[in-house]
Amino acid sequence: MTAFEMRPYQNDLIRSVHTDMAAGLRPMVQLETGGGKTAVGAEIVRRMLDKHPTAVVGWVAHRNELLDQAADVLERVGVESGSWAKLPADRRCWADWAGKVLLLSSSARSWPAEKLTAGRMSLCVVDEAHHSTSSTYRKLLALGWRYRLGLTGTPWRMSDYEGFEDVWDTLICGPDYSELRSLGYLADFRVVEPTVKLPENLPTDDMGEIDSRAAGAAVIELLRTDVVVNEWRAAVAPLVDRRTIWYLPTVTAASRLAEVLYEADEHAAVLTAKTPRADRRRMVDDFKHGRLMHLLNVAVATEGFDVPDCAVVVHLRPTKSLSLYRQINGRALRASEGKPYAVIVDMARNTMMHGDPATKMHWSLAARKIRNDEVSRMPTVECPRCGHSQHPALRCCGRCGQRLWWGCGADTAGERGCGRDRFWHHYTDTISTLHADMVRHCRDCRHVAHLIETVGSGQLCLPGI
Repeated sequence: MTAFEMRPYQNDLIRSVHTDMAAGLRPMVQLETGGGKTAVGAEIVRRMLDKHPTAVVGWVAHRNELLDQAADVLERVGVESGSWAKLPADRRCWADWAGKVLLLSSSARSWPAEKLTAGRMSLCVVDEAHHSTSSTYRKLLALGWRYRLGLTGTPWRMSDYEGFEDVWDTLICGPDYSELRSLGYLADFRVVEPTVKLPENLPTDDMGEIDSRAAGAAVIELLRTDVVVNEWRAAVAPLVDRRTIWYLPTVTAASRLAEVLYEADEHAAVLTAKTPRADRRRMVDDFKHGRLMHLLNVAVATEGFDVPDCAVVVHLRPTKSLSLYRQINGRALRASEGKPYAVIVDMARNTMMHGDPATKMHWSLAARKIRNDEVSRMPTVECPRCGHSQHPALRCCGRCGQRLWWGCGADTAGERGCGRDRFWHHYTDTISTLHADMVRHCRDCRHVAHLIETVGSGQLCLPGI
């Protein structure tokens, strides 16, 4: 008997997972932040343990906050769990955890050395599974689990351009933001892009992400005046509850913002990865109960951070990471009583790159290549109509609306493709000074189609449109 009722779409996801697992497949579930991914995973675990009381279940995550959240939800559905890191040495064997859930941190210094026997019923649940291609996750997944289940809101990883197909077999997508909002599970939103923003074209690091030191220096320069606080006040003026989570690139920038807010009679606390756990819990508790108005965080309050009453997030951390961007917005998008809408204040130009929360996304396990440069580390694609650069997962151009994805269909010779909707690889070969023959091929079936672009007129014929 569960402590809470599964929503209809959650039951649909659970049925799809069971179907795939019965076929011997390894499913990854995609569900928007706030849609209840952890509840879906916990219910699947509960049903498995009801049917197989001696099964072993591992729940893997890379943050303690995620493991704490999983433990709370598992307890609500009546499943016992325990942390591997807190176990005494004499209890670190699979036999002691039959019928229970072992919480495993991918960042732990030690993991189970004993592999699961081939005949044992076992399941590994990977939370925030877009991290699952990293070496630490692969070591945990190699312990011999009979079944595995991935949970994520964004199956996309900046540092991995080979996709997820060697780790997961199927991708099961839940309802998107617009559907969840219409059902009343997520809040409406307003995006505010102040005229004063961080500069464009900040340098990037080796992974293609915006360099945090350069971004931090730009934030401090912006804080030389009171423009940031004034823009925030203007954005949240219609709201009664103005509790705000600020996202910043460096601790120095966060500390300076705390000083600026204090001078403006606004109480704030700085939350970082080095904040002691007890202090972190106190800050979050004060924020949840309205004793703290501003939570300034540096790379902490993203995954596994649930405050449904929070209605405002401020982007002062520019990012090329689609996952991080959507996680940040998700902090304010949870529906709660008395919240008319969420306010997303973007001073970092992130919305222009990644779209707003209602932007339709096309998720895939498949490998991807960025533009024409196979070694590029920048996850952007250029619109063929207006030249605007944006994230390749976006279906349409954020500036002009040009469709960027289309099905693998018939080419000029009338041959049929596989029909899958993918952003195809682009190859350009100059034919003359007036025309370019752009050849696109589907990575699934290698179906080839041609685009003829008239350079002078700017016309572009796209297959399937």
